[in-house]
Amino acid sequence: MTMPLVLLVLCFTPLAAAPVPAHAWAQDPVELGRLAAEQRQVAEQLRRLDALLAVLQARDREEGREDRAKLLEGARARLAEANENGSDLATVVESLASELGALRTGNALEGQTALLSTLQELLDYLIQSEREERERAFEEALADRGAKLDEFASRQQQLLERTRLLQDQGTQDQDSSSESSEKDSEENSEQANSENAESSESENSEEGAEQTQEQREEAQRRLAEEQAALAQEIEEFNQSQAEQLGRTPESSQRAEQKSREAAEKLRQPGAEDQPAQTPEDLEEAEKKQQEALDALEQARQETAAQEQQNEQRKKKEALLDVEKAAVEILARHEQVDATLRVLSSSTNGGPVPRSARARLRQASNAERDIANDAEDLLLTIQLLGADAFPFYLMALVEDHNRLAGRVGPPRYKLDMSTEALSTGLIAGWESLIDAIRIEQERLRRQMEQEPSVQPPPGQQPDDDKEDPLVGFAVELQLLKRMQQQITDSLERLEQQQTTFAAAGIPLGPEEVAELEMLLDRQAELQLQFESMIARLQGADEVEEAEDL
Repeated sequence: MTMPLVLLVLCFTPLAAAPVPAHAWAQDPVELGRLAAEQRQVAEQLRRLDALLAVLQARDREEGREDRAKLLEGARARLAEANENGSDLATVVESLASELGALRTGNALEGQTALLSTLQELLDYLIQSEREERERAFEEALADRGAKLDEFASRQQQLLERTRLLQDQGTQDQDSSSESSEKDSEENSEQANSENAESSESENSEEGAEQTQEQREEAQRRLAEEQAALAQEIEEFNQSQAEQLGRTPESSQRAEQKSREAAEKLRQPGAEDQPAQTPEDLEEAEKKQQEALDALEQARQETAAQEQQNEQRKKKEALLDVEKAAVEILARHEQVDATLRVLSSSTNGGPVPRSARARLRQASNAERDIANDAEDLLLTIQLLGADAFPFYLMALVEDHNRLAGRVGPPRYKLDMSTEALSTGLIAGWESLIDAIRIEQERLRRQMEQEPSVQPPPGQQPDDDKEDPLVGFAVELQLLKRMQQQITDSLERLEQQQTTFAAAGIPLGPEEVAELEMLLDRQAELQLQFESMIARLQGADEVEEAEDL
C-alpha cells in the first residue's frame, strides 16, 4: 500500500473540513443549496472510501498482512457506526444535506460539528494505528537484525576455531615428522640387520602421513567453502539492510569484507577450489576471521544500543502520557476540592442544607469519574515495569471513591475527615507527578550518556539486564510519602478519639471503618516494601553469581 491511510481519508473528505458559518447559510438560500449539493458529494466520496478500504483490506489479508487488514477493518467500523443510531457516516452526511435543503440551518450546523468530530476521531485512530504499526515493524526489524548478527557471529566463531585446530594439527604433524626422521636415521645406522622391518614401518608411516595430509586438506577445503558461503550471506544481508534502512552500517560492511578476505586466504592462490598449503596462509586467514568476528560483534552491539534507545524512547513517551493524564486529574480534583471548601465554610461544620446538596452530588459524580480515569492509568503504568506505581495509584483510586461516597447521597458529609481526605488526594497526586518527573529526568540523562558508552570489543552486551536502582529509589520515595500520609491520618484519628473520649463519646462507625482501612493499607504497604526489597536482593544475588 503506497498511499498512507491518513492521506487517503483526507483526500476523500475535503468538503467536510470547513463548515460555513450559520449566519452565511441563513442569509443566502442559494448558498445553502450549493452546500447541500456539496454535502451529497461528500457522502458519495465516503461510500467510495469505504469500498476502497474493503478492497485494500481483502488484499492485505490475502497477502498475509493481518495487522494492516485489522487496521482497515477498524477504520471501516468507524465509518459504519458514525452516530448513536448506528447509521453510517455517508448516511449522516446525506441527512445534513437534507437539513440544508430544508433551510434548517441550526440542525445542519450541529450535525456539521458532529461530523467534523467523527472525522477527527477517525483520523486520530488512523494516525495512532499507523504509528504503532511503524513502531512494531521497526522493533521487529531490529530484533531480526540482532538475531541474524548473532547467527553470523556464532558461525564465524566456529569457523575461527576450526582454523586454529587446523593450524595446531599442522604444527603437530611437522614436529612428529621431524622426530620420526631423526629416529629412523639413528636406528638404521645401528641396526642394519633389520632394514626390511624398518622399511615396512617407514612405508606405513608415510601412508599414514599422506592420509592425514589428505584429511587436513579436505577439512581446509570445506572450511574455505563454508567461509565463502558465510561471506555471501553477510553480503546479501547487507544488501537487504540497505534497502530497508537506506544504508548499511560500517561494521556490517567491514564484517563482509573481512569474511571474504578470510575465505580467499583459505584457498590456494591461483586455484579457487584448492586450499592453501602454507602455515602463513592459515595464520592470515585466522587474522581475517578474527577481524570479521569483531566486526559482527560490534554490529550486534550497535543493534542492541538501538533496541535500548527505542525502548527508552517508548518509555519516555509513556511517561509523558501518564504525566499529562495525572496533571489533568489533579486539576479536576482541585476544582472539586475548591467546591468542597466553599460549601464547608458556608455550613461552619453544621448540617448541609438542601440547597448545597445538588453541588455535593455533582462533586461526588466528578470524584467517581476521576476514580474511573485513574483506573485507566493503571495499565499504562504497569507496562512501565514499576512495582510501587500501580499500588500507589490504586490507593488514590480507593480514596477518590471514598470521598465520592462521603460527599454524595445519602451521607452528604462535610467534616474534618472529608477535608483531610480531599487534601490528602491533592498531595498524593502531586507526589505521583513528582515521581514521574524524576523518572523522566533520570531517563533523559540515561539517553544522553549511554550512546557514548560501548562495551569492550569481543564482549557481548547484556540485552536482558535492567538497571532498577534509580527506579527503585523513586518508587521507594513514593512508598515513604504514602507512609507519611497514613501516619498523618492515624494521628488525626487518634486526636479525634481523644477528643471524643474526653466528652464520653465513642468513635463512630465511619471513623472505625476508616481506621480499619488505614491499618489494612499499612499492612499492604509493608508487604509491598518487602516485595521490592526481595526483588532488589534477588537482582544483586544474580549479578554476584554472574560475576563469580
